[in-house]
Amino acid sequence: MARTRLTKNHKSRLRALLRGVKVVYTDLDNTLLGPGGSIFAAPDQSFSIKPAASLMKLLESGVDVVIVSGRNVNQLREIS
Repeated sequence: MARTRLTKNHKSRLRALLRGVKVVYTDLDNTLLGPGGSIFAAPDQSFSIKPAASLMKLLESGVDVVIVSGRNVNQLREIS
């Protein structure tokens, strides 16, 4: 996947737009969780703290995080 670099102006505008965000809804599989269902596994199976660090930044900023999943309740309990 190609990455796009944001200019300083774009970053500033993006930060201003995101200040109003109160809730983030996110899926688990292949979004927060990498291979093997681990929040610390990157897609290439290397170790990564990015998903966990992102959640912490959201929570520290007062943004609520809602987990959305196609898994059933029992499957969610298994990984929690």
